Amino acid sequence: MEYESLLICVEYEPDCRNAHIATVWNDVMYIWGDHVSNTCAENHHNPAVIWKYNILRKSWLKHTVDGYFPKFRTGSCAALLGCNLFVFGGVRSVRDISDFVFGGICLTEVNDLNKLNLSTLEWELIQPSGAPPSKRRKCACISFENRLIFFGGFGPRPEEDQLQNGEFDNSLTCSSYGGWNNHLFAYETATNQWIPLANDGDRPSSRAAHCLAKNGRKAYLHGGRHLGERLDDFYELSLETYTWTFICMSIEKPIGRTRHTLTSISSDEIFLFGGVDNSNNVLSDGWLYNTTTKTWLKVRDGEHPRQLLTVCSGPCPGEVLVFSGCKNNMTFCEEKHTNNVIIFNFQPKPLQRICLEHLAKDRETWRNLPLHLKSY
Repeated sequence: MEYESLLICVEYEPDCRNAHIATVWNDVMYIWGDHVSNTCAENHHNPAVIWKYNILRKSWLKHTVDGYFPKFRTGSCAALLGCNLFVFGGVRSVRDISDFVFGGICLTEVNDLNKLNLSTLEWELIQPSGAPPSKRRKCACISFENRLIFFGGFGPRPEEDQLQNGEFDNSLTCSSYGGWNNHLFAYETATNQWIPLANDGDRPSSRAAHCLAKNGRKAYLHGGRHLGERLDDFYELSLETYTWTFICMSIEKPIGRTRHTLTSISSDEIFLFGGVDNSNNVLSDGWLYNTTTKTWLKVRDGEHPRQLLTVCSGPCPGEVLVFSGCKNNMTFCEEKHTNNVIIFNFQPKPLQRICLEHLAKDRETWRNLPLHLKSY
């Protein structure tokens, strides 16, 4: 495995941040939100701004949205479906809302669904029919066919009609505020409606800040926080029957963690990276899970500790892009954020890609390229 750490020196580049949203579409990584501080509403990044990172040219472009855009928030989840990036839920830190007060800042979860068209960079507030899910943050989601599939999260107590297929656990929090859940539900784009899913089999316990990744016609869930513990359990979800299977692992496996990432990088491999363990250590280890052999392989450790980061599959097979996040424990010391891009390559790059990256270093050489390469 090879990697490169890119500190982009250009006139414009995004500020350091954590708990943001990122996706890759058409060889460009898009960044939206979130914040530098763990508590201050004033430190949220401008929600009207979208950053575009050209993976080939290794350059940033800042875009400010006209018209509607979602209000600032943290702890949202997102999934790409076609050219549309869907962003759901999260928590807003506002001084005039009294749901919960932390460090002088009032926090309130939301359950709105927003869509960003990446071809036009226009936002739209989606208003589905059906019973909406309860307000929550630190949920996980994926896209599959014409559905967005969501699991878990933390938030206020759901209404009775929102406890459709799971539990709500508030054992360690004030009963008037909130707790963890293990609800499984979907948004169906074809009919524009919320729908509950079966959530059968070895259903994972209530949790938040976990990871969910799609690989083929199955999804895989790892870790998260349940009550006072950061979990190391691992589950497989059939995307045809919505039945869970607990995967019993050997000793060689990732330790329990939250605030990490899980990313599909090939037809039978998933990459796990970073997070925070039960001793509040920020982790830098990376693991590959093979869905065929059902085994974990540790592939890296020791560099680039990250939590509240994003990891996206790149345009080349076996390529992932890590962006930003927090490098240390935010609870007990001053936060250390980053805004660098790290690229991991688990397979050799295609020859054409190597050539184009070399040519991109000298823009004058582009005029001599064939037309189909100039437009790359």
